[in-house]
Amino acid sequence: MIDTQLQEQLQKITLSDEFINKPKMRRLLEYIVTEYIEGRADQLKGYNIGIDVFEQGDSFDPDQNALVRINVGRLRRLLKLYYLEDGKNDPLKIDIPKGKYIPLVTPIENSIDENKNTSNTLKPTIQYTPVEEKACVTILPFKNLSSNKDLEYFCFGFSQDLSIQLSKYDDIKIIGSTLSFDNINYDNTFIEELKAQNIRFVIQGDMKIMGAQAKLSIHMTDLSDNSHTWGEHYKFNLQEDDLFDIQENITAQIATHVGSETGHINEKRYKELLVSKPTTYKEDQALLMWYFYLSRFTEDSHHQFLSTLKESLKEDPDSAILNALLGNLHGAVYINAMGTEHDKEECERLIEKAYTLNPKSQIVQVMIAYKTFIFDEKDRFFHIVNNSIKTAANTPLRLGIFANFLCLYGEWDKGIELLDRIYLNNIDFPVWLHGVKCLSHYRKLDYEKALVEANSYHVPLVIWGPLLRAACYAQLGRTEEAQKHLQELLKLRPDFVQNSNLLIRRFIKEESLAKHLVEGLEKAGFTIEV
Repeated sequence: MIDTQLQEQLQKITLSDEFINKPKMRRLLEYIVTEYIEGRADQLKGYNIGIDVFEQGDSFDPDQNALVRINVGRLRRLLKLYYLEDGKNDPLKIDIPKGKYIPLVTPIENSIDENKNTSNTLKPTIQYTPVEEKACVTILPFKNLSSNKDLEYFCFGFSQDLSIQLSKYDDIKIIGSTLSFDNINYDNTFIEELKAQNIRFVIQGDMKIMGAQAKLSIHMTDLSDNSHTWGEHYKFNLQEDDLFDIQENITAQIATHVGSETGHINEKRYKELLVSKPTTYKEDQALLMWYFYLSRFTEDSHHQFLSTLKESLKEDPDSAILNALLGNLHGAVYINAMGTEHDKEECERLIEKAYTLNPKSQIVQVMIAYKTFIFDEKDRFFHIVNNSIKTAANTPLRLGIFANFLCLYGEWDKGIELLDRIYLNNIDFPVWLHGVKCLSHYRKLDYEKALVEANSYHVPLVIWGPLLRAACYAQLGRTEEAQKHLQELLKLRPDFVQNSNLLIRRFIKEESLAKHLVEGLEKAGFTIEV
């Protein structure tokens, strides 16, 4: 029964206005659905589609050639448009979930005859749950509100450059626009067309001129509730300022504020996730929790995130992201002197498994760097970090991990340059990065500045806050205050005196700095085994 109805549904779609003049899309849809019906859904891979549908040669590599991904994306959008109008009363809905080529076939409830027994309602033989979708963003062409037609190119280039800048962030997906501003009628029909392409956030802008002064106004709308979630004005001088520099600088600022790990888009999605209170996380949800867990670390959030990740992995044991994040948590408790050798072993097992599952993932690359630092695999660490930094956007958490460990390996100039870049370009500066900034001043004997950074480092359960404050106060001759922080340190790790050598060198690889830090603690009156 399902085969017959599905074939009828396929025929109706391919003859619709959306598909009738698109032979490539018809052929792709027919191939995918036919493979599904004939029980070969497991063969719906990028390589096979490239060969069978698009007539690529045997050397076709879907990882290097985006032909299949692009066309399946087009097909996905066309199906959504079809079901908005022509197919809204059809008995079956055919969808292609993001990240997959296997169709999801479901009955449309409002098309079922209410007089029929629900036990006879059509159900597909195989049901696939769609992958959690990333936030889709489109940038509409910016409008030139001045009489200077030469600025049309600037406005067009600005929206294009912003699309490029935002495409560097792998937590969001950019849907390109080929329209000119004059062809946009921003009404309900247009908004529904955007929603049909799974677009949630729309960025718009315009430029006004008064004499030599220009003002660029930009805002972002969330189509899920039609709210203005972010907006900003940028002013510059057309005669004195370089327009190309202006374009590059402003688009980079917007991209970091909007698209970074804790930027406006992810912050809104994170709040929605908290309200929904899921018992397990999908990959995108887990990443959102990780971003805000690292930027707002608390004892409760640590235990909750740890337990939820473990439950999530039971449901999806082959998720590279989930394995990598859980490995990161085990590594964090070990390196911060909160865990045991078991945590170190789990860090290695989970992160190496994640790397085997998806070595090209940006997050997995970050976690491999984390793991290689813990295990002191120096050559592999620098190879990964140097390659990753080349293409990394201004992401405070990912770049922060690289910067942190570069400094602790002794590459201070490169690490501090990254830290400065993060500080200047992002909404949030993760509190745990104040630790390495403290050490940067401490190693230069600038204990006053080091103390300022140490007093900004407040991470519950972690020994480094009180340790750094104790060493800084002692070097400044403020022994009484230093001893108060040493007592706090000993409450966290009563065995610190006996194990200080091991615990300090889990984190600090530079031998001269480790000894210098111990010297500060000794000035506070403690005899420490090194």
